[in-house]
Amino acid sequence: MGDDKAAADSPSSSSPPPSYSTILATRYGGEALKLLRSASRSLNYVIYVVAALVVFSLLDLFGVLYQFRLYSEVQHDYIISIIALVLLGVLFPLVWRVIKARTALDSWQDIFEHGSLRWAISMAMARRDKGEALKAVAEAVPELEPLREYLASEGTSKFTDVSVAGTTTFDCLVDESLVETEELKRLLKEYGAIAVALTDVADASYIQEFSKRIKTYSNSTGRKVAIAVVVARAIKGRETHRAAGDSMLLLVEKANNSD
Repeated sequence: MGDDKAAADSPSSSSPPPSYSTILATRYGGEALKLLRSASRSLNYVIYVVAALVVFSLLDLFGVLYQFRLYSEVQHDYIISIIALVLLGVLFPLVWRVIKARTALDSWQDIFEHGSLRWAISMAMARRDKGEALKAVAEAVPELEPLREYLASEGTSKFTDVSVAGTTTFDCLVDESLVETEELKRLLKEYGAIAVALTDVADASYIQEFSKRIKTYSNSTGRKVAIAVVVARAIKGRETHRAAGDSMLLLVEKANNSD
């Protein structure tokens, strides 16, 4: 812990810029905007091709093609086939761009939601403490209101330093087996468990170790973890954020008021 403390105070181990999530959100948002603009141009081409098909159909319907002797079964089939092929050629890139834009927007939404949740948890914690962290998570997630009320009346002690299968210990863990009320049991069964870890300094290796604990918990209990949070005084490097993103962990940087 002493080494971690020194590392946290060292300039070389300072956490990544607070704008890291903002940079990612901006990148995904910009990518989605470019794809949507490109898709809108492709949509114009679709409209042009469909308009040509409508005009040809109207000319055929009102016999204009007959009057100018521009109609025959073979010509009709050729024209329809060409228009259909052009339309298909325009639709393929349009669909691809829309799918790519949706993927980018989904990534932007995930980053935005994670950033909002990270900020809410940090603001709700008076200090970096196991009980405070657990109450902050319950307060930050609207769906967890029954848990928030339960913690207010029963406290947090039974959910801290929880051992699973005698081999895996969590700083904080809430699942259906640790509560008494049927409403809360049902909520946690449907929503999933909540796991929280507190550390002085979070790095990529710590994230990997915590991820292994979550996997061990899920394998031994058959329960999923809906929210996994790491609360740290300092977060080392962008690779830590990437490791957390790959493991679906939420990183919260929180310094005690006395730090």
